[in-house]
Amino acid sequence: MQNVAVQVFFVLSGYLIAGTLVRNQGAGFGSYLVDRAARIYSGLLPALCAVWFFDSIHARLGAPELSSMLTLGTAIGNVFMFQNWQGSFKGWLAVPALGSNGPLWTVAIEWWIYVFVGALYFLSRSRRPWVTVALAAVAAPMPMRYLFHDVQTGVGTGLFSLWLMGFAAFFLQRREVLGRFSAGVTALAGAATVAWYWHRLSPGNEYAPDLYPALALAFAFSVAVAKRVPDGYVPNSLRRMIRIVARYSYTLYLIHYPFVYLISKTVATHPVMGAGIAFSAANVIALALAFPTEMKHKALASWLKALLGLADMRQGALAARAASFREQGAQERFPGNDK
Repeated sequence: MQNVAVQVFFVLSGYLIAGTLVRNQGAGFGSYLVDRAARIYSGLLPALCAVWFFDSIHARLGAPELSSMLTLGTAIGNVFMFQNWQGSFKGWLAVPALGSNGPLWTVAIEWWIYVFVGALYFLSRSRRPWVTVALAAVAAPMPMRYLFHDVQTGVGTGLFSLWLMGFAAFFLQRREVLGRFSAGVTALAGAATVAWYWHRLSPGNEYAPDLYPALALAFAFSVAVAKRVPDGYVPNSLRRMIRIVARYSYTLYLIHYPFVYLISKTVATHPVMGAGIAFSAANVIALALAFPTEMKHKALASWLKALLGLADMRQGALAARAASFREQGAQERFPGNDK
């Protein structure tokens, strides 16, 4: 289950980042990178502190294996996204995920993909192309390693290629390629693709690259169907619930595994009951942790841009256009008045 969930996450990430790049192409690479950093680190830094705290307690309760993974060097390496690092100075920089939080290996891949793809996208319009090229070169080893291969045998194989399929799915949707068919045909094709994918899927073989096109296509069909759902079809209460959960889902991903691990090792209970306890506790704590952190990532990005003096060229162009319209309106109201 967790392996398929990671794959869906990468497809979704590729789709959303493609949309972000298209919608904000006038903002510049610096603005884009600050937005991504605010989005990632607003959840990551508090989560690392929470993981350290809970794993330290767990280690004292009888999990000594965690102590070796709760070191300052490992924590710093996770902050700088060097989990399973594949670039220069690998022997010095590569670290494991912090403590029991194994899923952190995927966050490092995502971050370096953001930097690499963003640098390539903004290269032609960069004011300092040499800086952009340098950042792309630094970030490249991780995406390239996961283009067709992996670090742990059979885990994460080709995740960057899957991400790129999600990236391509956005442009399929934008050009209405799948929208040319009726909703019924699209839904049927999507269901057939999911069924074929599920039939081919087997435990231990989730990261099989030959399955990725079917997963990405099933996702594209799902988006095509979802976009045709009438606005009033989904109740507002359900919409609000989805938005709330989505706003802390990243923090939940970052901290859920230590709770599952803690409950499974310390609470002598039925597995289903233990899963329910871990699920409930992780959601409550993730929501409380995300409210002042992850949920404020846009405000954090705005503050960082102001601090760094990064002007949003897109907003500047809109402001100039608005000023032009105001001036034109004044000229029409008061002919001959240059002011």
